[in-house]
Amino acid sequence: MSLQIQRELEMKLHQQLYNNIYLLTLTYPPSDALKSVFKKDMFLKNNKTAFHHVIHYLLSILDPIKIKEKVSAWPIFEVKMESQFRNEIMKYLNEISLTYEDSNIPQIMPSHLISPGGFKFVKFMLRVSEFVLLEHLKRDPTINESLILSIRPSKDAAVTRERIQNLNTLTLKINQNTQGKMDEFEKVVQLAKEEASKIIFKVKEIDVAISELKKKCNTIKEEIKTDLPSFTIESGFNDEINIIKEKLDKILEVHNQFKNCMHLAHYLNNENNILEYNKEKFTIPTETCKFLSKPDILVFKDLVDAFTDHINQLRLKFKPLNEHQLKESYSNCSYLLEKTISTSSDLKELYTKLVSLSDHANDVLPLEEVREPFRQLKFSQVNEEQEDTTVSGDSLLAIPLEISSENKENIYI
Repeated sequence: MSLQIQRELEMKLHQQLYNNIYLLTLTYPPSDALKSVFKKDMFLKNNKTAFHHVIHYLLSILDPIKIKEKVSAWPIFEVKMESQFRNEIMKYLNEISLTYEDSNIPQIMPSHLISPGGFKFVKFMLRVSEFVLLEHLKRDPTINESLILSIRPSKDAAVTRERIQNLNTLTLKINQNTQGKMDEFEKVVQLAKEEASKIIFKVKEIDVAISELKKKCNTIKEEIKTDLPSFTIESGFNDEINIIKEKLDKILEVHNQFKNCMHLAHYLNNENNILEYNKEKFTIPTETCKFLSKPDILVFKDLVDAFTDHINQLRLKFKPLNEHQLKESYSNCSYLLEKTISTSSDLKELYTKLVSLSDHANDVLPLEEVREPFRQLKFSQVNEEQEDTTVSGDSLLAIPLEISSENKENIYI
């Protein structure tokens, strides 16, 4: 084998090792120490630190409990622990080869672990990574184990051929599905490119329009500066803006109050608002109770509806009055009031005469016997200016209101 071919093969092995470990890191997160040494060409030369972290990472994935039992010299704190670590790793790998038939881990000299690097060492590490990756796939319940090709070929040629055929069939299906997805992806990408081209074209048009508008705006500004050099906003303009803002604030306040009223109305209209009352001390009137949907439960909404219906029924018992009847009643009341005032004046005059007569009849009858019945009478003083025409408001029981054409049909006794 020429040196060039061997070099290419070695680089290929390094790439495969890197790929296997990278696939495992997607499921099993590596430590920060492993991340610092994990590279494609990490074993081109002697690299003890990378060997320690990579081999421990791979065997921890295989069996995290046994690695703690079999390899006690971890982590490595000093140089003396390196020898113990190598010996424990070699011993554990030999046990793995005996325990797992498909391990296919080649034998390696302890000296290769002292100077971990080069062609033979990378072949050894590649086989370990393949074995760990194979065991990881076997643990996945979604993967049919019969489709997983063993690392070590079977002694039976028919079994090997069947495995290869199954693997080829699965690979063909995967390739076909992959190609179909790639074709769909290419179509989507092509459509996206077309849409992107349209968007870019529109954006360019918008940019041109914005540029023109900016030029027009600058031109207008220059014209304003030239034609109206002393142009300023009047002070009253700001006052008007403040007035508009105040009106807007009032409108918003009214709007908020309206919303609160709506919430309150919704709450009061809720059938779950039940009032508490003592049934033994308080009895709902019969007129009200017959309007309640649930007489045993005092619901606020039903109670208000019952009172409203009851008031409407009471209102219907009174006959409405028209304008003519109200005028006639007003005339009668005015006539009776005038008669009352006239009678009061007559009684006052009669009282004065009787008092005068009582002074002349003092010798005939005792004065106290004549005056006593009249002293018990008390007459109200009537304003002389309004005796003939009007009456003081204090002496009236009620003052009729003027009837308009708008409310004459809605007046009830």
